[in-house]
Amino acid sequence: MQVEVIYPLTEDGIAYQPGDVFQTTPSRGWRLHDLGVVKAPMPWEYEYRDEWGDLRKLIGARPEGIVQFATRRRRLDELRPGEKLMVIRKYGGLGDILISSLLFPDLRDQYPDIRVTYAPPKQYHPLFAGTGLELVAYEDVWTQSTEYHRGNVRGEVCEAYDLIEDISYPCHVWENLFVAYGGVDGNDGIRWRNRLDMWANWIGLTIKNARTIIRLTEDERAAGRKRLQAEGTGKPHLLFAPISAARSKNFPWIVEMLQALNQDYTVHLIHSERLPLSGPQVAGLGLREMGAVCAAADLILSVDTSVFHWGGILGRPSIGIFNVNDGATYCKYYPTARWVQTCDTPCINVKYRNCAKHYTGNLPVIPGLGLEVSRCFSPESVLQIVEEVNSESGGEKSRAARYCA
Repeated sequence: MQVEVIYPLTEDGIAYQPGDVFQTTPSRGWRLHDLGVVKAPMPWEYEYRDEWGDLRKLIGARPEGIVQFATRRRRLDELRPGEKLMVIRKYGGLGDILISSLLFPDLRDQYPDIRVTYAPPKQYHPLFAGTGLELVAYEDVWTQSTEYHRGNVRGEVCEAYDLIEDISYPCHVWENLFVAYGGVDGNDGIRWRNRLDMWANWIGLTIKNARTIIRLTEDERAAGRKRLQAEGTGKPHLLFAPISAARSKNFPWIVEMLQALNQDYTVHLIHSERLPLSGPQVAGLGLREMGAVCAAADLILSVDTSVFHWGGILGRPSIGIFNVNDGATYCKYYPTARWVQTCDTPCINVKYRNCAKHYTGNLPVIPGLGLEVSRCFSPESVLQIVEEVNSESGGEKSRAARYCA
């Protein structure tokens, strides 16, 4: 890859001045671009040949020398007692923030003498109340750049920390670069990775005892139980989350699912707003209120969205409905979770629009919300999901637990 120098730098012992052009590897070129010292063609402008291996390294394990930001240290294992690590998280939504909470106990266990700061968007900070984790707002450390729609950490922030890692980056590489250049359909072992594994590998951490740092208070848990029991019928409480922020995951057969489950459960629909359907619903919850309700549920049934990940990190019996993502991969660190894989060729969303396996019949319409539902789910998926729900009530051992053993 050829890059054009913006600010003076020395690379491999050679001094370059603004306007100079030199050859480097794609991974190094993009790192220098992230630092703002060169202009490099972006992935979608660049044709890959032998560089596939470089990209694979970015996800497999964080190699020496690949540095995102201009800090004093290059890797986690170089940090000395008392030095400061900042972990940045932006890409993704609440589900990813919940998964990221599993990183910090292992960081404390394996690197007890370093000082860790987490920089997620400010709206997610209440999740980490009472954890002792130092927080700063993502919005306060990042400076946006319009060129290539990218950005950089502010210079004064780089000076204040010994190492800064952006764990959003490997997901961006995985789900965009690899997919664009054959990663979805490849047979070389890089199709699916658990997100926690990707982020841990990226910063050089080993996941030994995955557990959340998030703690709900007894008062919050009591409020969650009270909210569900207010509409109780004496039957177990099942939280059903059929709607995601990603329209490709939205489950269309909501009414049919309610009819199938209501005999054995008090089914509570859960969404950010009330759905125009009858029956118990919980809606408009705050971040921690959602967690408290999930902690109180006897069973969680959810598409791949934040409700499912709340159940996973809190250790509640949960069943995930997966279509565009791989359920076995996403449940790896959730011993109390199981999954229903309604599509055996998940596509990480990118091929959703043109999938030949889509259901072609008429789909139900949810009036008033303007929600698009997914064509990944045929009417037969209702029976598939109900069978999985019933297998738990019959005492069958969790497949997720077998997977994690």
